[in-house]
Amino acid sequence: MNFQSPDDVRAAISAIFPQFEAEWGTDNPSRVDGGYSVHTVYRVFLEFLAPRAHTEKQLGKVAVLINGAVLAGGDSENAVSTCFLEHLHQVGLVSALKPFLGKEAKARLHV
Repeated sequence: MNFQSPDDVRAAISAIFPQFEAEWGTDNPSRVDGGYSVHTVYRVFLEFLAPRAHTEKQLGKVAVLINGAVLAGGDSENAVSTCFLEHLHQVGLVSALKPFLGKEAKARLHV
C-alpha cells in the first residue's frame, strides 16, 4: 500500500468502515475535489472512529494501517502520528487500539 497517497489511505479506511466514504464529504467540500492531504484523512478518520462501535477485527485492520504508516516514515508517519495517534487519548480510544499497535506506533501515543 502507498501510505503517502491520501486517496489510498482513504480507500483503506473505507474498506474497513464502508460508512466512512459516505461521510467523507459531508461537511467539507475540499475533501471531495481531492484538495486534501494524508493528514486530513487521518484527522477526519479519528473524528469518525471515536463515537462509533467497532469490532476487534476492525481495530486489528486499523492497526495494520497505522503500523504500516508509522513504519513507512516520512509524511505518512508524521500524518498518522500527529493527526491520529497523538489524539487517541482525547477521544478515549487508547485502551481499545493499543493492544493491536506495534512498538513503534505505541511509542507515538500520548497517554
